[in-house]
This record gives sequence, structure tokens and C-alpha cells, in this order.
Amino acid sequence: MKNTFLLSTLLYSYAIHAQGPQQLVDVPYDSWAGATVKGWLYLPADYSASTKNYPVVFFYHGVGESGTDPYILLNQGIPNLIANGMRPDNITNPADGQQYSFIVLSVQHWSWSPNPNWLPYELAWLKQNYRIDTNRVYVTGLSAGGQSSYS
Repeated sequence: MKNTFLLSTLLYSYAIHAQGPQQLVDVPYDSWAGATVKGWLYLPADYSASTKNYPVVFFYHGVGESGTDPYILLNQGIPNLIANGMRPDNITNPADGQQYSFIVLSVQHWSWSPNPNWLPYELAWLKQNYRIDTNRVYVTGLSAGGQSSYS
């Protein structure tokens, strides 16, 4: 019993640490009341100390990350990079020399990749709950998520 408790404590602490500074959130994806999907939200390091609005990156996963276990999203793409130490903060834009930090939202679809029709609901949720720059919204993805982001 003691060993089982120790093992479960170690695994739980690893799972919490492995997500990095992302938080697991429930995000509306349709107009149906209560229709939500799980996703990972990253807020820039200076978010709580600032009053500015931030550009948003929506990351759409590939088929291999679909399902109902949001921790699978941490295996690829931007959620994986953030979980492993990459932070989309203070990135210099070569066009204007300015530095930008980004809010990142990565939601999980149960069988393919997030539907592009979800974007208005995700955006409305972000706008209601976080300081976002609605003039700077970016969508990217890998594999099936690349196809969804193109759509």
C-alpha cells in the first residue's frame, strides 16, 4: 500500500510538471449550452503583471493527438514545446524589430483535429476571459491540424 501511494504521488507530480506553465481548460466549441472540449492554455510570463492585450495562437493537433486524453496533446507541436521549456514570449518580429508574447490555445478533438467552425466560439471565450488582441489571431497546426487551420 505504501509503495502504491508513493508511485502514484510520483506519477501525479510528473504529470503536473510535464505540462509546463500551461493550464488545462474547458473551452466552448459550439453554441450548444455546455458543449466544451479540453485544451491547454498558455499565458505569457508577464500576463498577470501587465494590462496589455496579447496576440493569440490557436494550435490544431494532428490525428495522432485526437481522443479524450488532453495529455496526449503534450506529445507534439506547440504544446510539447511549451511543456519542454520553450516560451512564446518576447519573440522578435524581424519586420518591425518589436518583441511580442503570445497567448496559445490548443484544444483537443475526439476523432480528427479541431473543426475550423469552432474558432469563433474559442475566440469569444478567450475574449470574455482574457486580454487578447483580436486584430492579431493566428491559426496553425500539424498534419490534420494543418488542414484544419488552412480551412
